[in-house]
Amino acid sequence: MPNLIYIADLYCRYNAAIFISIIFYFLPMSESNLPPIVSSGTSLQEAIALLSRAETDYLLAVDAGQLVGWLTAKDVVKLVAQGATNQDCRLGAVITQPYHVLNPEEAEDLPLVWQYFQTYQVWQLPVVGARGEFLGLVKIQEVLQEQTKYVEVLKQQFNHSSLAQTESSYLLKEITNFYPGIIYIYDVDNQRIVYNSESMSGFLGYAKEEIGRRGNEILVETPHPEELELISDQMAEVKLLADGEVKQFEYRAYAVDRNMHWLQNDVRVFLRKPDGEAKLLVGFVQDISDRKATEAELRQKKLELEAVFMAMPDLWFSLDADGTYLQFYSAPEQELYRPVNQLIGKKVTEVLPDYLAKKLLEAVRQVLATKEIATIEYELEVPLGIQFYDCKIICLTENQTLLIAHNITARKNMEQLLRQSNAALEVKIVERTQSLWKANVKLAHQIEEKINLQRLSVRVKFHFGVFLNRQP
Repeated sequence: MPNLIYIADLYCRYNAAIFISIIFYFLPMSESNLPPIVSSGTSLQEAIALLSRAETDYLLAVDAGQLVGWLTAKDVVKLVAQGATNQDCRLGAVITQPYHVLNPEEAEDLPLVWQYFQTYQVWQLPVVGARGEFLGLVKIQEVLQEQTKYVEVLKQQFNHSSLAQTESSYLLKEITNFYPGIIYIYDVDNQRIVYNSESMSGFLGYAKEEIGRRGNEILVETPHPEELELISDQMAEVKLLADGEVKQFEYRAYAVDRNMHWLQNDVRVFLRKPDGEAKLLVGFVQDISDRKATEAELRQKKLELEAVFMAMPDLWFSLDADGTYLQFYSAPEQELYRPVNQLIGKKVTEVLPDYLAKKLLEAVRQVLATKEIATIEYELEVPLGIQFYDCKIICLTENQTLLIAHNITARKNMEQLLRQSNAALEVKIVERTQSLWKANVKLAHQIEEKINLQRLSVRVKFHFGVFLNRQP
C-alpha cells in the first residue's frame, strides 16, 4: 500500500508537467489524426472530399493563421439536404464556429480541458492565441492512452523519493479528482481488489466499501455475460507481461441501475513475488461510453458521406505524382473507362489513351508544384459512349491530388447544336443575301428599262412635234 501512496503523491506533484508536455509535444506529431486545415476560400466540394478522407469528422478553416471556423460531417449532411453543394459554393459561406475555443492558459489546465470535453462531448478542441491565431489542438484521447507511461515515470521518481506518508490522504484525493477514471490494485492470488481510488465510489453505482467487501463478486457480476471470457483471457495474459508492458482491452459492463457502459481497462504488473510471478496488478479504468457513442456516430456519418458521394454524378478520385489511382470516392460505373478494381493501383499511362494519360499527368504534376487548382477538359469513350469532361485537379498532400471530373457532354452537345444551327443560319443568310442581290439587280434592270423607254418616248414626242411645226 505505501507504494501506491508514494506514487499518488508523485503523480500529483508531477502530473502538470507530464500532461502539458504530452499535449503540446505529442499531439502535433500525430498529423494523421489531425483534422484537415484549409482556407475559407476553398470550395465546398473540395472540403467535402477532404473531410471524407480525414480520420476526424470535421475540418478547420484558417485564413492567414486565424481560425475562422469549422465544417463538421453533420453540417455536410444538412448542406447536401438543402442542395447547397454546388461548385460555386465556398467554405466561408457555410462554416460554423467550434463549440469552444481554448486559449493557451486554458489549454494548460487539464482538469478544465477535461471538463470542456465532457460538457461538449468532443475529443478535440482548437487552441488560439490572443490575436486569434491558430496554435494547435488539444486531444484528450492520445493523452489518456499514454496514461500508463506516466505511472512508469512516477515509479522511477518514487525510487528516489522520501515523501512522508502523512500526506497520503490529501494526495490520493487530489489524484482522484484529477484522473477521469478509476485506479485500482488487484490481488492475483486472492482474486480481489485491495485498493481502489475515491473515484470508484459511485462509478457504475457501486460504493467503494461495497467493492472492497464483495471483491470478486462484483468483478463477476458487473461485466456483460458475453464479456466474461474476454476479461478472463485478457487478465491471464496480463500476468505474463514483462515489466513495463501494458495490456489494454475494452468491454461492456452493467451499472447498478443495469444501464450498459463501455469501459477501457489498462492493466500492468505492479508487484511481483520472489519467483517472478505477478502478485499485484495495477489498473486504470475509464468509462468510454461517450467515446463509443461518438465512434458509432462517426461510422454513421461516414456512411452518410459515402451515400452523399454515391448520389453525386461526378467522378471523384485521387492520383499521386506518378499518376497512380489511389482511391475512388464517387465512381458511377457507366462513367468509368474500366471497373474500379482494374484501376486502383494502376497508373494512368497503363490504362488510359496516351493523349489523355499525358495530359492528366502533366496537370497533376503542375498542381503539386504550384499548389494551385488546375482545370482541363477531355473526351473519353466509356460505357455511355464518347463523353466530355471538365476536370478540376486539387492538391491534397505533397504527393497526392484530388480530381473531380464533371460530365459536360450535354453542354458540349448543346454547343455543337448551336454551332450547327449558327452554320445553317449563316448559309441561309448568305443565300438570302444572294437572292436579295439578284432581286435588286433585276429590279434595277427593270427600272432602268422603264427609264430608257420614258426617255425614248419623250424624244419621239419632241421630234414629232418639231416635224408638225415645220408643215405649211
